[in-house]
Amino acid sequence: MKSVSGNLDELVGRLDVTRTEMETLLANVTVLVGDLNGLLDTNDEEIKSSVSHLQKTLATVSAHIDAISHHLEDSSRNIQEFTRQIKENPGTLLRSSPQTEEGKLE
Repeated sequence: MKSVSGNLDELVGRLDVTRTEMETLLANVTVLVGDLNGLLDTNDEEIKSSVSHLQKTLATVSAHIDAISHHLEDSSRNIQEFTRQIKENPGTLLRSSPQTEEGKLE
């Protein structure tokens, strides 16, 4: 009984420490939530404006994503071709022949 009583006293002591820590934690969370609510209330118009701008930006990107991906694909192919030519003949970087513009009226 003495051993059980000692163990229960130790357990109660630990529970008391845990309760105190939890109260401190909850107090800190309450303060943090209050600060966040104040921040949101203070910046309500700015937040609404930012969200509106983000929606417009996403709509623009969404409308043009096909063209963007097409250009990225073309650029990737051009870089692959350039890399292949350089691997075949590294001297072309220094001694390339002048290129003429196609479709230019003379």
